[in-house]
Amino acid sequence: MPRIILMGPPGSGKTTVGKVLAKKTELPLIDTDQKIEERTGRKIPDIFLESGEDEFRKLEREEVLSALKSDESIVSLGGGSILDEQV
Repeated sequence: MPRIILMGPPGSGKTTVGKVLAKKTELPLIDTDQKIEERTGRKIPDIFLESGEDEFRKLEREEVLSALKSDESIVSLGGGSILDEQV
C-alpha cells in the first residue's frame, strides 16, 4: 500500500483522520507535530514563544522530510508545512 499524506490547515482534523486510517489500514501513523514535540520535549506553542517561528519551521521541515522517506505509512503534516518550498 502506498504512503498516505494528510495535509490541511491547523485544526482541520489531520491527526484525528490519521488515527482512524492507521487503525483501519494497520499502517503506522507519523504525525510530524507529535514528532517535533517528542524530539524537543516541548509543546508547539512553547517552541514558537521560546525559540521563534524560524526555529520551529526548521524543526518542522526536518521532521516532514524524514517522514516522507518512510514507506507504507500515514503521514500527518503540520498545518504550516505545505507553505515551505523545501518540503
